[in-house]
Amino acid sequence: MSKGRMIGVSILLLGSSMMMVSVGIRSVLPVVHLLLWSGSLGMTIAAIGAITAGLRHEVKGK
Repeated sequence: MSKGRMIGVSILLLGSSMMMVSVGIRSVLPVVHLLLWSGSLGMTIAAIGAITAGLRHEVKGK
């Protein structure tokens, strides 16, 4: 597994765990939930970008 894909997967896991936490917080603090959710959404998009960049790099390397 390439470095880029490893970073992407770890960001994706972190983002999804943040999403789980934010769903729990939503009932208590809607504002904090919105901030957490938008942050984890951004992380997920960044992770997908990192994974695709890593895959492209692997294909070029071969």
